[in-house]
Amino acid sequence: MAITFQAHVEGKVIIPDEPIELRDGEKLEVTRTSDARPSAATIADRLARMQALAGMINVPGPSLESLRRENLYED
Repeated sequence: MAITFQAHVEGKVIIPDEPIELRDGEKLEVTRTSDARPSAATIADRLARMQALAGMINVPGPSLESLRRENLYED
């Protein structure tokens, strides 16, 4: 079961911002997120990955017949 909660760090201890129900000794997987803006290197890496993936997309466009004026507008 997955739960999401907000927390903060005091020293070496993670403290939830609101009460949560967990058993003593229960194992957790923690993912840290930050409100900070990503670095320029991170942005450049993401952009490069997006451009690489964009070349893999192969979606057929509309046919030339469907783009004729007669088929686009009703006179």
